[in-house]
Amino acid sequence: AVKRDGFTCQPFEVWDHRTEDFSKEKLQSYDVIWLGGGHVPTQNRFFQEISLREKMEDFRGIVIGM
Repeated sequence: AVKRDGFTCQPFEVWDHRTEDFSKEKLQSYDVIWLGGGHVPTQNRFFQEISLREKMEDFRGIVIGM
């Protein structure tokens, strides 16, 4: 973990087609979700495949879109 100015950054996880656990519980365990990178239509299709919108409905952390 990296600690700076009172913030701790744990290692991050990348969700892509190699990921095995796309569960809502896993997503809800994060403090920050960063949505970004790649070809937008491909990224949107992936989000639909994993039902990201439904999994994020109750998310109370920070969401960053890029």
